Amino acid sequence: MAGLIGLRFAGFVIAGGAILGLIMAGATIGSLAGGLSGMSTGNSKLKQFEMAIEQGQFLILVDVPKTRIESIKQSITKHHPEAEFDGIEPILPTSFV
Repeated sequence: MAGLIGLRFAGFVIAGGAILGLIMAGATIGSLAGGLSGMSTGNSKLKQFEMAIEQGQFLILVDVPKTRIESIKQSITKHHPEAEFDGIEPILPTSFV
C-alpha cells in the first residue's frame, strides 16, 4: 500500500512539473509577443517631430528635476542658440492625472 501511494505522489509531481513548464513557456511567449508588438507601435507624442527628424534635425528628450529646468534650458541655449524648446510634460501621462 505504501508503494502505491508513493507512485501516485510521483505521478502528481511529474504532471505538476509539466503543467508548470507549460505555464512558464506560455508566459515567456506572451511577454515576447507583447514586447514585439509594442516595439512596432509608434509613440503618438513623437509623431509631430517625425518630419524634422527625417530632415536631419535632432530630438533630445531630457528627464530632469523641476528645480533644474531653467538652469539646463539656459545652459543649452548658451551653447546652442538655435535649439527650440517645445514644453514640459507631467510626470504621469494625462490619462492617469
